[in-house]
Amino acid sequence: MTLDALGTWVMGAYLLSVVPLAVAWLVSHALGRQRASVRHHVWVMALTIALLAPAATGIAPRIDVPVLWTPALPHGTIEWSTSRVDLTAAEDAGSRHQDSRSRPTAAVMAIAWLAGAIPLLFVYALRRTRLARIATKARALDESPRVRTHEQVVVPMLAGLRRPTILLPAASTLWPRHELEAVLAHERAHLARRDHIIALVCEAATTFYWLNPLAWMAAVALEHERERACDEEVLCGGVRPSVYAAAMLRVAQGLPERAWMIGSPAMAGSRLNARVRAVLADAPPSSGRVPLSWPRTAALVIPCALLMATVHLVARAPTTPIAAGASRLPTVVQLPPAPMTSDALRPKPAVRTQSSVAGDQSVTFLGSLLDTFGRVLPDKPMMLTNTVTDARHESRSDQTGHFTFTGLAAGEYDLDAPVPGFTTRYHVTLRAGQQVQRDITLQLGSIKETITVTSAPRPERTPPQVVDLPPYRPESSRCADGGPLSSGGCIEPPLKVRDVRPRYPQDRLDISARVVLEGRIGTDGLIKALRVVEPADPDFAAAAAEAVGQWQFTPTRLDGVTVEVGITVNIRFSVQ
Repeated sequence: MTLDALGTWVMGAYLLSVVPLAVAWLVSHALGRQRASVRHHVWVMALTIALLAPAATGIAPRIDVPVLWTPALPHGTIEWSTSRVDLTAAEDAGSRHQDSRSRPTAAVMAIAWLAGAIPLLFVYALRRTRLARIATKARALDESPRVRTHEQVVVPMLAGLRRPTILLPAASTLWPRHELEAVLAHERAHLARRDHIIALVCEAATTFYWLNPLAWMAAVALEHERERACDEEVLCGGVRPSVYAAAMLRVAQGLPERAWMIGSPAMAGSRLNARVRAVLADAPPSSGRVPLSWPRTAALVIPCALLMATVHLVARAPTTPIAAGASRLPTVVQLPPAPMTSDALRPKPAVRTQSSVAGDQSVTFLGSLLDTFGRVLPDKPMMLTNTVTDARHESRSDQTGHFTFTGLAAGEYDLDAPVPGFTTRYHVTLRAGQQVQRDITLQLGSIKETITVTSAPRPERTPPQVVDLPPYRPESSRCADGGPLSSGGCIEPPLKVRDVRPRYPQDRLDISARVVLEGRIGTDGLIKALRVVEPADPDFAAAAAEAVGQWQFTPTRLDGVTVEVGITVNIRFSVQ
């Protein structure tokens, strides 16, 4: 498994864990007046579901639940390109853009998770190994092989899984008999409740979900309710509250030392003051047993885990427009038509509209045509061209932006959607017998301008020529109607209001050159982030950058919202 796949799986598991842990927190607070054993059982079920749900994702059936999302829109320069954009049956251009940005996040998540989970796993394994060695070397107490004492044990606790042993401090042989019996009653309650196995579940949950604060909150609550449930069991067994409280205080004397051992079920658990007050309260003792058997618990936990593993949230772009004034918007501009090529002049076979293919191997390709904002593009022509046979299939998006191509043969196709201002050609791979449903998100372009500068001699100190253009009078956006827009793709291109012509370098009048510059037209119409994108003579590059950097445009608007736009300037210095 790669880091990307691991990180994606871990992030999905963390999202799944929020539901059972949050529900357990609400239920445990609602059951505040119930027995501690009931609240403990709630937390055990929540942690078990949180652990089983990610493991069940590989075997449970998948049910996609679509949810709306607002796309994280790119900003800065978006380059115009006539190259094809590949679309597979599993993704379109927009979803692939999202995946390419999510891969680094998934890899970082995997590395961060491993950096914490591996040390925690090592610590838990080391603690259990040391407790097992202590249990092996400990001495039996009163001829009982399952009750042992050892000098390194500071508080009573359980050790082991298959044959758990009660470990007591070596000083326990000097305790009063009635207090020792109260301590043993508490540890036997842990054994009867199988708390040594539940502690393993808690360790697994905190190891896997160490980045989730809800998991640590659940672990603390589980430990507290576990000890309270054993206290209830001891009092229900007939131990006097005053004797039991004295035994708890005596045990707590060794708690500050070697706290690394505390984690297995131990009498000196958390919140000792609150436990002592609860023990000495006048309320009658209640049983620490939960009125729900473990088989019935499994009958509840397993279906819940499978249900959580079955549901998958699928992001879907909203079809409603983005209100004017939104920030971090993408770049777009009305572009001139692409030049004719030899491929465009090559004769094409007759157009087939929604042609059918015999047999059950035909392919249906459908979806929605969207702009970069996720808004629909209604009534736009679309064409699929088979790259091998040149067979063409035409369609058109309806008023809701939906399109359908039916009766397609499997193969490689070029998808053309000639919407001005967007990349018009994409590549689609269709496999036999499929119905492919994917939304097509048209990628946006940048403005291009080509100018020629001749080598007519001028005085060396003559500044660059400034061309006077008609003054710009701001008008209201033709794309904004004062309310929500019903569709997208409305573009207002920039108009140049200040043009500065480059100056031919005086010591290069006998040399021709070419300089290509890229930059951005900001929301204020000024040129930003200008750079040379191809190797060029430094003198020519400096002259070109000096002039283009002084250009100014009217604001570019997409659906009535001012945005930045990329610009590419091709400057030819020609000898006259």
